[in-house]
Amino acid sequence: MTVRVVVYRVLRIVAISFLVLLLTGFAFLEYQRHLIRSRSERLLADFHSICLNQTTWPEAQALMKYWGNQGHPHGTCSSTDCAYDITVVGWPSLLPSRAADSWLFRFGGRFPIVLQFVGMRFSILDFRFLVEDGAVRRTRLSLTAETEDEGYISALLITARSDAALNRSEEAPDEVGADEELGVHPDFIVGPRGFCTGCETVSLDYTAQIAPDELVRLTSFRLSCLTRMLPCLHLAALAPALMREDTAIRRDVPRNSVPCTTPAWALARDAKAIWLIDALDTSQVLDPNPIPGETPAVIEQDRIRVVRVLKGPPRILPQTTIQFRPYSGVEYEARAVPEHLIPGHRYIVLPYTNSDVLKDGAEAWRCGVIEDTQANERSIDQGIAMEDHLRAPELTGAWPW
Repeated sequence: MTVRVVVYRVLRIVAISFLVLLLTGFAFLEYQRHLIRSRSERLLADFHSICLNQTTWPEAQALMKYWGNQGHPHGTCSSTDCAYDITVVGWPSLLPSRAADSWLFRFGGRFPIVLQFVGMRFSILDFRFLVEDGAVRRTRLSLTAETEDEGYISALLITARSDAALNRSEEAPDEVGADEELGVHPDFIVGPRGFCTGCETVSLDYTAQIAPDELVRLTSFRLSCLTRMLPCLHLAALAPALMREDTAIRRDVPRNSVPCTTPAWALARDAKAIWLIDALDTSQVLDPNPIPGETPAVIEQDRIRVVRVLKGPPRILPQTTIQFRPYSGVEYEARAVPEHLIPGHRYIVLPYTNSDVLKDGAEAWRCGVIEDTQANERSIDQGIAMEDHLRAPELTGAWPW
């Protein structure tokens, strides 16, 4: 046997081994992609199957049993109280900040982007639900998908969570009616959440009254983004319905041109405090909270008498007379129409106070002044009744890492 024949046979064996290894690796990747995709689709479908305050403890137990070791409770878990997490994780993270515990990053060396382009990208779909008194009361879904942005590893982040009220937005804490969206769809808010360097974020906050088909529409994510060969680069590809909603409210409008269209029941649902008041007299004063560096604007200040506290802590006694400033619309790039009180008229106001003792009076954000009519009073009562007094802490929108 000549040297040439031996070399030829060795090369052939090497080539065949390499091809088999390549095909085996490709089959492994395809199997993993299929597994991640199918599990993610099933978990999303299970999330969609939950009907808040109606899905029962036996149905929740069936979910726990199906997901097995991919789920775990937080503390004790019973039909009375249970917080439960179910998680589907894709590939280990390729982000450098996680390199110490990521064998895949070490394997990839300086070429993690190359691994992304064969579908080996980190993803995590996390579903948490709360059970109280035999029914599922809250849900939260978080989705994280790594992607590529101009040669750097980035991330697409989505969170969707339920709540009794929609006044806990990071962009407008306790500012009732601050989101113009509530006038169009009072049962959910879409917007960015927090600040994230090198990534894109979007959030959905919704109440138990949201129509099931609406929730499905908003959260029908394109899960192929988690496993496809080429990554989805932006949230518009991963969560198109949420991004269309987010874009719709960011239209340009003239200053002080947007009236409050949020229903009274939704305002009452979200308000921390609601008073029935009589407007006594009105005056003009300098804004006590001017834009830094600018001359204080002249705003309306009214003297009011509190007739009755309809909602909120009893920080003020009936028949107390205090100063009240309705929404003035003087803040930077104000979109909303200013609101006013007319002396001698009775109103329902949604105040937030500068201090517990009200020594500086009270003021209201937009949609904080409502005409006192029988229809509005009924609507206010309807919104107040939506408070469900959850015993456990609300599910936060924190990212799952």
